[in-house]
Amino acid sequence: KVTLGGVKASLFGGNVGISDLFIGNPKGFKTNHAFKVGTVRVVVDRGTLASDVIHIKEITIDAPDIIYEKGKGGSNFDVIQKNVAEAANDKGKTEKSETDADKGEGPKLVIDNLYIRNAKVAFSASFLGGKVIPIPMPDIHLKDIGKEKKGASPADVAKKVIDKLTGSITGAVAGINMDAIKKQTEAITEGAKGALEDVTKGIKGLFGK
Repeated sequence: KVTLGGVKASLFGGNVGISDLFIGNPKGFKTNHAFKVGTVRVVVDRGTLASDVIHIKEITIDAPDIIYEKGKGGSNFDVIQKNVAEAANDKGKTEKSETDADKGEGPKLVIDNLYIRNAKVAFSASFLGGKVIPIPMPDIHLKDIGKEKKGASPADVAKKVIDKLTGSITGAVAGINMDAIKKQTEAITEGAKGALEDVTKGIKGLFGK
Protein backbone atom coordinates (compact mmCIF):
# COMPACT_ATOMS: atom_id res chain seq x y z
CA LYS A 1 0.00 0.00 0.00
CA VAL A 2 1.32 3.41 -1.01
CA THR A 3 -0.45 6.66 -0.10
CA LEU A 4 0.35 10.34 -0.43
CA GLY A 5 -1.11 13.12 1.69
CA GLY A 6 -0.71 15.89 -0.87
CA VAL A 7 1.53 17.91 -3.17
CA LYS A 8 2.09 21.67 -3.00
CA ALA A 9 3.97 23.41 -5.79
CA SER A 10 5.37 26.89 -6.24
CA LEU A 11 6.17 26.82 -9.95
CA PHE A 12 7.60 30.35 -9.96
CA GLY A 13 10.10 29.36 -7.28
CA GLY A 14 10.56 25.83 -8.57
CA ASN A 15 9.72 24.31 -5.19
CA VAL A 16 7.53 21.26 -4.67
CA GLY A 17 6.49 19.85 -1.29
CA ILE A 18 5.25 16.28 -0.95
CA SER A 19 3.52 15.47 2.33
CA ASP A 20 2.77 12.25 4.23
CA LEU A 21 4.27 9.66 1.92
CA PHE A 22 3.45 6.18 3.25
CA ILE A 23 4.72 2.83 1.96
CA GLY A 24 3.15 -0.17 3.66
CA ASN A 25 4.58 -3.63 4.03
CA PRO A 26 4.21 -6.50 1.56
CA LYS A 27 2.03 -9.39 2.70
CA GLY A 28 3.41 -11.60 5.45
CA PHE A 29 5.10 -8.89 7.53
CA LYS A 30 3.84 -7.84 10.95
CA THR A 31 5.04 -4.25 11.42
CA ASN A 32 2.91 -1.24 10.50
CA HIS A 33 4.92 0.04 7.57
CA ALA A 34 8.20 -0.06 5.67
CA PHE A 35 8.66 3.67 5.07
CA LYS A 36 6.83 6.87 5.92
CA VAL A 37 7.83 10.51 5.95
CA GLY A 38 6.03 13.75 6.70
CA THR A 39 7.71 15.99 4.13
CA VAL A 40 9.74 15.61 0.95
CA ARG A 41 11.21 18.82 -0.46
CA VAL A 42 11.93 19.06 -4.20
CA VAL A 43 13.68 21.94 -5.97
CA VAL A 44 13.14 21.93 -9.75
CA ASP A 45 14.72 23.94 -12.54
CA ARG A 46 11.40 25.37 -13.71
CA GLY A 47 12.83 26.15 -17.14
CA THR A 48 12.94 22.42 -17.86
CA LEU A 49 9.38 21.54 -16.81
CA ALA A 50 8.13 21.48 -20.41
CA SER A 51 11.18 19.65 -21.79
CA ASP A 52 11.83 15.95 -22.35
CA VAL A 53 14.35 15.92 -19.49
CA ILE A 54 13.32 17.59 -16.24
CA HIS A 55 16.23 18.89 -14.19
CA ILE A 56 15.75 18.50 -10.43
CA LYS A 57 18.34 20.39 -8.41
CA GLU A 58 17.62 18.75 -5.07
CA ILE A 59 15.35 16.26 -3.32
CA THR A 60 15.47 16.18 0.48
CA ILE A 61 13.73 13.42 2.42
CA ASP A 62 13.97 14.52 6.05
CA ALA A 63 13.42 12.33 9.10
CA PRO A 64 11.76 9.31 7.46
CA ASP A 65 10.39 6.58 9.74
CA ILE A 66 11.74 3.27 8.41
CA ILE A 67 11.10 -0.28 9.66
CA TYR A 68 13.30 -3.07 8.34
CA GLU A 69 11.61 -6.39 9.11
CA LYS A 70 13.35 -9.71 8.63
CA GLY A 71 11.11 -12.63 7.69
CA LYS A 72 11.70 -16.27 6.79
CA GLY A 73 12.22 -15.59 3.10
CA GLY A 74 14.03 -12.26 3.46
CA SER A 75 13.18 -8.73 4.55
CA ASN A 76 10.32 -6.40 3.65
CA PHE A 77 12.84 -4.21 1.80
CA ASP A 78 14.08 -7.23 -0.19
CA VAL A 79 10.53 -7.72 -1.46
CA ILE A 80 10.03 -4.02 -2.21
CA GLN A 81 13.42 -3.87 -3.93
CA LYS A 82 12.45 -6.84 -6.11
CA ASN A 83 9.08 -5.30 -7.01
CA VAL A 84 10.67 -1.96 -7.95
CA ALA A 85 13.32 -3.71 -10.07
CA GLU A 86 10.62 -5.66 -11.92
CA ALA A 87 8.63 -2.47 -12.52
CA ALA A 88 11.73 -0.73 -13.89
CA ASN A 89 12.50 -3.70 -16.18
CA ASP A 90 8.91 -3.89 -17.42
CA LYS A 91 8.98 -0.15 -18.14
CA GLY A 92 12.22 -0.53 -20.07
CA LYS A 93 10.83 -3.41 -22.16
CA THR A 94 7.67 -1.43 -22.93
CA GLU A 95 9.66 1.60 -24.07
CA LYS A 96 11.87 -0.51 -26.34
CA SER A 97 8.91 -2.31 -27.92
CA GLU A 98 7.01 0.86 -28.77
CA THR A 99 7.71 2.93 -31.90
CA ASP A 100 8.81 6.56 -31.75
CA ALA A 101 5.40 7.60 -33.00
CA ASP A 102 3.27 5.90 -30.40
CA LYS A 103 5.45 5.22 -27.36
CA GLY A 104 4.17 8.26 -25.40
CA GLU A 105 6.68 7.85 -22.60
CA GLY A 106 6.89 10.45 -19.86
CA PRO A 107 9.78 12.86 -19.34
CA LYS A 108 13.14 11.69 -18.03
CA LEU A 109 14.72 13.03 -14.86
CA VAL A 110 18.15 14.31 -13.95
CA ILE A 111 18.65 14.82 -10.21
CA ASP A 112 21.71 16.71 -8.99
CA ASN A 113 21.41 15.80 -5.31
CA LEU A 114 19.12 13.50 -3.36
CA TYR A 115 19.40 13.47 0.43
CA ILE A 116 17.88 11.14 3.01
CA ARG A 117 18.61 12.73 6.38
CA ASN A 118 17.91 12.08 10.06
CA ALA A 119 16.27 8.73 9.38
CA LYS A 120 14.60 6.96 12.28
CA VAL A 121 15.30 3.31 11.53
CA ALA A 122 14.03 0.29 13.45
CA PHE A 123 14.66 -3.42 13.07
CA SER A 124 12.14 -6.20 13.57
CA ALA A 125 12.08 -9.96 13.05
CA SER A 126 9.52 -12.74 13.31
CA PHE A 127 10.72 -13.73 16.80
CA LEU A 128 10.05 -10.16 18.02
CA GLY A 129 6.34 -10.49 17.23
CA GLY A 130 5.96 -7.07 15.63
CA LYS A 131 8.11 -5.22 18.17
CA VAL A 132 11.02 -3.10 16.92
CA ILE A 133 14.58 -2.25 17.95
CA PRO A 134 15.97 1.19 16.97
CA ILE A 135 19.22 1.15 14.98
CA PRO A 136 21.42 4.04 13.79
CA MET A 137 21.86 4.67 10.07
CA PRO A 138 24.04 7.31 8.39
CA ASP A 139 22.58 9.94 6.08
CA ILE A 140 22.38 9.09 2.38
CA HIS A 141 23.50 11.34 -0.46
CA LEU A 142 23.04 10.39 -4.12
CA LYS A 143 24.49 12.62 -6.85
CA ASP A 144 23.89 13.11 -10.57
CA ILE A 145 21.10 10.54 -10.97
CA GLY A 146 20.34 10.05 -14.66
CA LYS A 147 23.07 12.46 -15.76
CA GLU A 148 25.20 9.96 -17.69
CA LYS A 149 22.25 8.63 -19.71
CA LYS A 150 20.73 12.07 -20.33
CA GLY A 151 17.83 11.32 -18.02
CA ALA A 152 16.39 8.41 -16.08
CA SER A 153 12.80 7.21 -15.91
CA PRO A 154 10.95 7.62 -12.58
CA ALA A 155 11.04 3.82 -12.23
CA ASP A 156 14.82 3.80 -12.64
CA VAL A 157 15.17 6.62 -10.11
CA ALA A 158 13.01 4.71 -7.62
CA LYS A 159 15.14 1.60 -8.14
CA LYS A 160 18.38 3.51 -7.54
CA VAL A 161 17.03 5.07 -4.34
CA ILE A 162 15.58 1.80 -3.00
CA ASP A 163 18.82 -0.07 -3.80
CA LYS A 164 20.90 2.52 -1.92
CA LEU A 165 18.46 2.68 0.99
CA THR A 166 18.30 -1.12 1.29
CA GLY A 167 22.09 -1.36 1.19
CA SER A 168 22.49 1.24 3.95
CA ILE A 169 19.88 -0.40 6.16
CA THR A 170 21.37 -3.85 5.60
CA GLY A 171 24.77 -2.50 6.60
CA ALA A 172 23.31 -1.03 9.79
CA VAL A 173 21.47 -4.26 10.61
CA ALA A 174 24.68 -6.28 10.11
CA GLY A 175 25.99 -4.80 13.36
CA ILE A 176 23.15 -6.33 15.40
CA ASN A 177 23.87 -9.45 17.43
CA MET A 178 20.82 -11.46 16.38
CA ASP A 179 21.57 -14.47 18.60
CA ALA A 180 21.89 -12.30 21.71
CA ILE A 181 18.63 -10.48 20.97
CA LYS A 182 16.82 -13.74 20.27
CA LYS A 183 18.06 -15.31 23.51
CA GLN A 184 17.12 -12.20 25.47
CA THR A 185 13.66 -12.16 23.88
CA GLU A 186 13.14 -15.84 24.67
CA ALA A 187 14.27 -15.26 28.26
CA ILE A 188 11.85 -12.36 28.69
CA THR A 189 9.04 -14.41 27.18
CA GLU A 190 9.76 -17.37 29.43
CA GLY A 191 10.03 -15.07 32.44
CA ALA A 192 6.68 -13.48 31.65
CA LYS A 193 5.15 -16.91 31.18
CA GLY A 194 6.50 -18.06 34.56
CA ALA A 195 5.25 -14.89 36.27
CA LEU A 196 1.81 -15.39 34.73
CA GLU A 197 1.69 -18.98 35.99
CA ASP A 198 2.63 -17.80 39.51
CA VAL A 199 -0.10 -15.15 39.45
CA THR A 200 -2.63 -17.72 38.21
CA LYS A 201 -1.72 -20.11 41.03
CA GLY A 202 -1.98 -17.28 43.55
CA ILE A 203 -5.45 -16.32 42.37
CA LYS A 204 -6.59 -19.92 42.50
CA GLY A 205 -5.19 -20.18 46.05
CA LEU A 206 -7.35 -17.26 47.17
CA PHE A 207 -10.45 -19.26 46.30
CA GLY A 208 -9.12 -22.52 47.67
CA LYS A 209 -8.98 -24.09 44.18
